[in-house]
Amino acid sequence: MKNIVLLGGGPEQVDAIKISKELGYHTIVLDSNEFAIGRKLSNKFIQCDITNPSEVLKHIENLNVNGLMVHAIELSHVVAEVSEKLGLPNISKNTAINTTDKLKRLEILKKNHIPCPEFSSATNLTEAKKIAKNIGFPVVIKPVDNAGSRGVIQIKNPEKMEQYFNESLTFCKNKKEIIIEEYLTGPQVSTETVVYQNKCYTTGFSDRNYSNLKKYEPYFIEDGGDMPSNLPIETQKEAIRIAEKTIKTLGINFGAAKGDILIHNNIPYILEMASRTSGGRFASHQVPAATGVNILSSLLKMSVSDPIDVEEFKPKFYRGSSQRYILPPPGKIVSVTGVEEARKIEGVIDIILSDDLKQGNTITNMKNHTNRKGVIITAGETRNDATEKAVRARDLINVKMR
Repeated sequence: MKNIVLLGGGPEQVDAIKISKELGYHTIVLDSNEFAIGRKLSNKFIQCDITNPSEVLKHIENLNVNGLMVHAIELSHVVAEVSEKLGLPNISKNTAINTTDKLKRLEILKKNHIPCPEFSSATNLTEAKKIAKNIGFPVVIKPVDNAGSRGVIQIKNPEKMEQYFNESLTFCKNKKEIIIEEYLTGPQVSTETVVYQNKCYTTGFSDRNYSNLKKYEPYFIEDGGDMPSNLPIETQKEAIRIAEKTIKTLGINFGAAKGDILIHNNIPYILEMASRTSGGRFASHQVPAATGVNILSSLLKMSVSDPIDVEEFKPKFYRGSSQRYILPPPGKIVSVTGVEEARKIEGVIDIILSDDLKQGNTITNMKNHTNRKGVIITAGETRNDATEKAVRARDLINVKMR
């Protein structure tokens, strides 16, 4: 039996843990939370700081590990560094850094003439205001090294920069530096790609739903997504071509690559390309519901050097699939009702609620994707069918506030 280490034992990681065990691997889960849900699902659980490569290595170097993987957490740099020291398959440490540090990634894209927003970076407000003026308002500011839309804010004028710059800066993890980007408009898509034997297989392509953009301004709160895409086929092909070119340019030659792409004036612009799987149940739920392709199984096998059949990346069917998030207004929760009724809707695959969506808890303003309180995933014969079911299920769930 092969030993595999999975970083993270939270709710998002449950599916990877379950699939790993179904594949027959001895599954070792690491998490900083001693009460993580993955603890009871794993064969072995270790509590440690999974953001620290040295700490992770210390705990697993004598466990005869065959593979190391992370799902839906921005820790590819930890996986890469530890894998390198243990001689396990993965991307290089340098590639992981270049795909985690947003500024380095943009610099590589620009150098290689891959469409991306105009950008620069600042460590203080004065610099930020000057850069924004040169680029032209509105702009987007974001930390160089965070995920989940933390600290990503639209800035319309110098006064708004003064108001929000320090807020964005608080989300920087290792380096206090903010990226100032050109604000582009147009439809956005999510892509999910696996790189196997130096070939890209893009298995997920979903239209991102930003219908509530004005409601949550200046923050960018995505409310799920829909498959298949409504974009013209040629636009989809070009977006995938640009995504896969970006993957190769960044040096991602193994494993997962998650892309966020915006179509501006019919040109696909790369907003993000990370060397990891998507969160938000895109990889684990929505893509499998739409196509029958679950890359978690393939990635787990790749991590322990087991062979895979590339047929695993080919759709088994074509259906509609949608996600919608539960986004309560701020306040104190009085009650949560309608969940079981929503589950009974035909086509509802899953409804996953945050642990803190409970009576008596306080909900804060929606400022980033970590503030969302649940997700509904549906399948249908068509995209419209799946979307209608997702919206109907969401509307049945009533989070009463005061």
